Amino acid sequence: MNMDASRYHHLLSTNDEPLDIEAAEFRKIIAQRESDLSNLQTRISELQGMLLSLIEQRTREENTLFLVKAVVSPIRRLPQDILIEIFLFTREWRRDYRLTGDFRSPPIGPLPRPSPLVVTHTCSEWRRIALSTPILWATIIRDYNDYHPSVPSSGPTHDERLHAWLARTGTQCHLDITLTGTPMYERRPGLPLSFLGPYMHRIKLLELSERLCDLPSGSFDVLETLNLTNYALDFGANTDHPIFPSLRRLLLHEYEELDAPPFISWKQLTHLFLGGYSIDSEVFRFILSQSTALIKLYVSFSEIDIGGTRPREENIVMPYLETLILNDSVEWVFSWLTLPRLTTLSITPFLGSSVLLFCSFRSRSSFALESLTLGEGDQMATSDLFDLIRQMPSLKEIVFDTIIAVTPMLISGLASPDVLPNVEYLQLRSYDGGAPVIEDAILRMIASRDSSGSPAVVEPNFPKGTRVFRSHRPKRQSIGEVISTVLREVPSYDTDKETIHIFF
Repeated sequence: MNMDASRYHHLLSTNDEPLDIEAAEFRKIIAQRESDLSNLQTRISELQGMLLSLIEQRTREENTLFLVKAVVSPIRRLPQDILIEIFLFTREWRRDYRLTGDFRSPPIGPLPRPSPLVVTHTCSEWRRIALSTPILWATIIRDYNDYHPSVPSSGPTHDERLHAWLARTGTQCHLDITLTGTPMYERRPGLPLSFLGPYMHRIKLLELSERLCDLPSGSFDVLETLNLTNYALDFGANTDHPIFPSLRRLLLHEYEELDAPPFISWKQLTHLFLGGYSIDSEVFRFILSQSTALIKLYVSFSEIDIGGTRPREENIVMPYLETLILNDSVEWVFSWLTLPRLTTLSITPFLGSSVLLFCSFRSRSSFALESLTLGEGDQMATSDLFDLIRQMPSLKEIVFDTIIAVTPMLISGLASPDVLPNVEYLQLRSYDGGAPVIEDAILRMIASRDSSGSPAVVEPNFPKGTRVFRSHRPKRQSIGEVISTVLREVPSYDTDKETIHIFF
């Protein structure tokens, strides 16, 4: 550059017009800079091409390395029994049985949704193992709502998927089968169940609903749980009913009037769930009088005509019943029953008129109740509630759902160790939001019952409407178990209520 450096920088930093000779010099500079830039761009392009080639080479090496590592991967050396456990662990097992879960046998296998076929898509070896693992396919749920005999493919006989699943269960694995037939409100033939014949000796849980027919006669040798929901079962000309020698758990639920199935051996049942709109009182009494081996009983009916029940001198004694759950104002059944081994009782709603019936029932049965739930009924006076619970010193777990106001009088009455001396857990649900107001009273009450003398604790960070109080060392659980228990109990409904959990 022949131009003075100071003049060059002056022109670059100002808007002054260059002289003609200076303009010519600047054009030479521009040409040189453009040439240098072009050379740099050429070198960059060459290096980018080289870099791209190296990146592609790296990707190929990574892919090859992944394949090579896979050959010696631990997953390839897993024993088949461990792989099967992994398949089972990744499946969904739990159905949404809020009310009936405790009345069913434990599940045999995972649910068919999401489909077990997912694991068969990984590799041929996984597919071979999955298809030869009967328990993966042992739970079958089929809905034949659209069945009509004029369309053979609409029924189970020609259901290729059903029979493929049944074939995969082998010849020994127990089965859990749920079938829905044609709707009760339609005048269509019932769903034929004759296809169950070859499998009846392996069915352990059977759930039937809607209109059905042709249940095979013979013995369902291992059937433990039978669930009949809003069903009509037509045996046609077949007078030989099936038998269920292993049946222990029966669930009956009708949208209208419930009747007693004629093929049930009531005396062998240990768990009975009865629910529906109505039941004839004589049918109800027959069922209870025959079911003398029951351990657990649930009863829920909107209507029961008890006017026609003939007076009887003797109560129905259920010598083994430990759990009784009553819903929909059927607590008058107390007048029928004597339950000497009862330990768990739930009554929803609990009405004021039930108190005398319950006291007579308790006196007659002489049970040592450990768990009591009274829900959503008449509000009780605090004094009446204490009169009731003082008669049951064996109580360990108590749930009062909106039947009592959470007041200082209630909390102070619980401070004495002579009241509920064995209590471990108390749940109070109310609309009045009393916990924030009497938090200190609750803490003092818990501490007064704690022989260690340590202060009680309020657990933080629980959802709105849920308050948890505990002693320094809860009797029944560690703090981790306390929190897990409460979180399971947090309702997604009734958000206008406040729930107080107290662990003594």
